[in-house]
Amino acid sequence: MKAVKIFIAFTFLLAFALQVSAQNDSTPSDLDFNDLLRLGPKKIKNLSLGFSTPNELKGYQFFSNGKLNKLKIGVSTKENVEAIFGTICKEFCNYDSNWKIQFEYFDEKTLITSYYFDGNGNKTDIKKFAPLPEYHGKIRSVKLISQKTISLSKVTFSDKFYKFSSVAFGHDFDGQATHVAYDSYTDSYGLKYTVFDKISFSTLQNKDNRQSGDLISIEYTIPKELEDKMFVEQK
Repeated sequence: MKAVKIFIAFTFLLAFALQVSAQNDSTPSDLDFNDLLRLGPKKIKNLSLGFSTPNELKGYQFFSNGKLNKLKIGVSTKENVEAIFGTICKEFCNYDSNWKIQFEYFDEKTLITSYYFDGNGNKTDIKKFAPLPEYHGKIRSVKLISQKTISLSKVTFSDKFYKFSSVAFGHDFDGQATHVAYDSYTDSYGLKYTVFDKISFSTLQNKDNRQSGDLISIEYTIPKELEDKMFVEQK
């Protein structure tokens, strides 16, 4: 299933509100932006919901050793999250004094729009998919953002991770714009580290002081081959 996703420029990258300005349609190549980010170097055979990635970087083991240890993506519910954090953390809340955390959940409003193309790149069909009812209220993804600067410039990601480089485009309400280049490292279990590369273009007054290799976010998602099975086409 090829899904069109809108990439929202990271509001925590800059000190002003960013508007969405990057959209990635599926193409005849069979890979859209989200597919590329979530494909690992190889698929894990017989992977099922309730999995935990074994590839967390040392020192950032939130699921294997941290507060998330009792949670399972695709299985645990809002109530399970609230029991740990006192809130469902749909907006960013405190993981601890050093990290912010956000949970995304499946619900009836979770929709994937897929665009289909012929061999000439002409759009032939549009379909919408929604999660099956049994997944409503369950965790779809988890995102963590550090409250201090963390550099991963000296980290060598193993061959368990696939690297994808891209650019986030953002602008404010006064017409000021910026292009932020970043690298994403994702494994076959849906673990993703997003790392700052550089500002490739900017008309902003305030400069971004981050260095290449600084961590932007850590995300835990459901691998595409699993999540596809959790959605059904809306007729």
